[in-house]
Amino acid sequence: MLKIIVGLFIAGWVVSSILHTSEEDRAQQARNTAQADILVAMDGLHDAGVSKLVEEWRDAHEQPADGDLVELRLLAERVKADPASASRYTAEAKRAKLDSLGVEPLFGWGTQKPGLDGAVPAAPAAPASVVTAGR
Repeated sequence: MLKIIVGLFIAGWVVSSILHTSEEDRAQQARNTAQADILVAMDGLHDAGVSKLVEEWRDAHEQPADGDLVELRLLAERVKADPASASRYTAEAKRAKLDSLGVEPLFGWGTQKPGLDGAVPAAPAAPASVVTAGR
C-alpha cells in the first residue's frame, strides 16, 4: 500500500511539474511577443538613435521579465514623445557617462544595459533669468 501511495505521489508531482513548466513557457512566449511588438513600433520611428536603442534592448533582454516589459513600455512612451532622447537611454551613453567621471572603480563598472535606470539626464534647462532676459 505504501508503494502505491508513493507511486501516486511521484506521478502527481511529475504531472504538476510538467503543467507548471508549460504555463511558464506560455507566459514567457507572451512576454516575448509583447516585447517584439513594442520594439517594432519603436523602430518604426525611423530614427538612428531609436534603432540603436532597439538593437541594444534586444541583445540585453532576449527573454524579458515582467519588470523589463514595464520599463520598455515607459521607455517607448518617452521615445515616442521625443525620438531624439533615445540615445541617452542606450548602454553606450551610460558607459560614456561613467567613463567621464574620471574615477576608476575597484571592481569595474559592470555591464551597462539600455533602459531608464541610471539614464544620462537631459540637458539642464536654462535658468528663468536667462529665458526672460530677452523680454
